[in-house]
Amino acid sequence: MDFTYHSCVNFTQQFQLRESGYFWVSSYQNLASVVDSQINYFDVNGYRIYAKYSYAAQFVNFHNPSPSGLRLNYVAPQQPAIIELYLDWQSNTVLGLQGCAPIVVSGANEDILLGSSQTLTMGEKSETGNVAANGDFELRFGNWTFTNFGTAMFPFPQPADFYRLVVNANITRLIAGGLNTDHRAEGSGNLFWWPQPQD
Repeated sequence: MDFTYHSCVNFTQQFQLRESGYFWVSSYQNLASVVDSQINYFDVNGYRIYAKYSYAAQFVNFHNPSPSGLRLNYVAPQQPAIIELYLDWQSNTVLGLQGCAPIVVSGANEDILLGSSQTLTMGEKSETGNVAANGDFELRFGNWTFTNFGTAMFPFPQPADFYRLVVNANITRLIAGGLNTDHRAEGSGNLFWWPQPQD
């Protein structure tokens, strides 16, 4: 699935951060094509899919030069973390960031949880201050569990065997802060499931 995301990066102490964010799914694909899902469609048969996530990471090196700026790298070790995937079948949910507090959600009373994980097995994040894309990240969540509704919605042959959810994204820009201070970020990326535990 492809998505656009928004997040807040909060430096909880020196060299450590917590990122909380959300993303809206724009499309998803099977092996041969994009599924005709009418995601974000404006008529009554449309719907939206979104996710909320949060994890912690720590700084792993000093400033590295990049062609027109600096780069900071972070690693997210195995830890309790959260990602939840929802169906907004009435297309009326509003998500937002308020400081670096938890994600602000309204209009979600009828949304349906599709699946979740509470374990990050590993992750890496890189942020730059140059003129190109401002970085990237990848998060690998283990013990992914589909709800009954999620199992019915995605036609995987054996949904229970899709153990790990992988989220990777480009950071298009940093907003309202610098590399090593609290800031917001936005960009685009994709997610997919792996059928077996693997690195």
